[in-house]
Amino acid sequence: MKLPVYLRQSWQIILKNRQYSLIYIIGVALSMSFVMAFLMYVLMSSSGIYPEKHRNRMLILSNVTLEDAEGKPRLSTMVSGRLAQLIEEAGIPGVESMSYIISPFRGGVLSLTAPDGNVHNAPVMYVDGGFWDVFQFEFIGGQAPGEWNPARVEVVVSETFARRCFGSDDAVGQSVLYGGTALRICGVVRDVPITAMMTDAEVWLPYQLYRTRFYSTDGQPWLGSGYLNILAESRRDFNAVRAGVSDVIARYNASYGAAEEYCISSDVKPETYLSASILGMSTGTFLSVIVLLVLLLMIVPAVNLSGMVASSMEERIVEFGVRKAYGAPGGVIVRQVLTENFLLTLIGGLFGVVCARGLLGLLSRVLEQSKAGYDTVDMQADLVFPADVFFRPELYLLVFVCVLALNLLSSYLPVRKVLRYSVSDSLNERK
Repeated sequence: MKLPVYLRQSWQIILKNRQYSLIYIIGVALSMSFVMAFLMYVLMSSSGIYPEKHRNRMLILSNVTLEDAEGKPRLSTMVSGRLAQLIEEAGIPGVESMSYIISPFRGGVLSLTAPDGNVHNAPVMYVDGGFWDVFQFEFIGGQAPGEWNPARVEVVVSETFARRCFGSDDAVGQSVLYGGTALRICGVVRDVPITAMMTDAEVWLPYQLYRTRFYSTDGQPWLGSGYLNILAESRRDFNAVRAGVSDVIARYNASYGAAEEYCISSDVKPETYLSASILGMSTGTFLSVIVLLVLLLMIVPAVNLSGMVASSMEERIVEFGVRKAYGAPGGVIVRQVLTENFLLTLIGGLFGVVCARGLLGLLSRVLEQSKAGYDTVDMQADLVFPADVFFRPELYLLVFVCVLALNLLSSYLPVRKVLRYSVSDSLNERK
C-alpha cells in the first residue's frame, strides 16, 4: 500500500533539507527529554514504588513546631519517640498501621564488621515493629524481626549488603558486629530504590537498640530525631487521622506543658507523602510549580522552533508561489507543511524518549555518588528508577500530544503568513 502523495512529498522534502530537519529533530528531542525526565522524576518521588507502594494513603509527621508560653514559635524539631508512642497508642480511627523511624540523617552510616574481619560501611535506619507493616518489603530470605530481645539483636539487611559481606544472598543467621554488639541477620530483602525516601537503607536496626545502646536522649518529651509514618485505611480517612493526631497533641501539651518551657503548636498535623518529601512546600504550590516548569520546558522550545520554521518558510516563498500558480489551494500547502513537521516531531519524540531515559540514568549516577561515606556499589537501573514507574505509555503519549500541538501551531502561523503573498509577489522573491 502506497503512502499518500503528500506524505511521500513531505518525507522527500525532509531528506532534501537535512540540516534543517536535523536541527528540528534535536530541538524536539531535547524538549521531550527534559519534560519526560522531569515528570518521571516527580512521579518516582511521589508515586507508589517498592517498598513504598501505598504512598497515596500515607501521612507523615516529620516535624513539630515548639511554642513558648506566649504562643510564639521558638523551635522546630523532628518527632520525639515519646510523642510517636502516644499517637500509636491512641487508637486513632482510620489508621491501618504506624511506624516510627529514625531519620537517615541521624541514623547515618555505620561501620559493620563481617565474620571475616572486613569492615563494611552501610546506610542504616532504626525502625520499630510497625515498619514492616507500613512498608511492603520483598523478603528474599528470612523474615522481619520478632519481639525485641537485647540479648539477641535482630536486623534486616539488603541483598546488596548481604552479597558484599558474605558473598551471597544467603545471610540469614549470620552476624555482623557494631561496637562489640552482635547483630544477627534475621531477614534479607530486595534492594530498595534510592528514590524511596522513607525506606532507603541497607541495614534496618531495631529502634529499641537506638534508645538503649547508642543514644540516650530520644525519650525526652519535646526534641526528637524521627518520622512517624501513618498508613491510613483510605485517603478518605485523612481528615479523621489528622484530627486524631491533633487531639493527642492537645493532651500531650496538657500533660507536659505545665512543667516544660515549650509546647507543641496546635497547627502541627501529618502531611501527605508528597508534601513531606518537598520540604515544607504545600502540595498545591508544588503542583503549580510543576505545571509552570513543564509549560516553560515545552513553550520555549516551541517558540524557538517557530522562528526556525518562519525562516524556512521565507526561503520557500517561491516554491509556494509556483504551486499556487498551478492551482494548489492554500489548504493543501498548509497540510504539506504540517505533515512535514508532524513527521519531524514524531522522529524527535522517539529520540526524546531515549534521551529521557539517558538523563534519568545520569541522574541515577549523580544520586548514587551523593551517597558518600559507605561502600559504593554499581546499582541496577531499577534501584533508582523502577520499571513499573518509568514505563508509563499514557504519560509519553500526553507529553507527545502537547509537544506536537505546540509544534504544529508554531508551524501553522508562519506558513499562513507566507500564504498571504500573492502569486506574483511570491515569484518576484526569486533571486
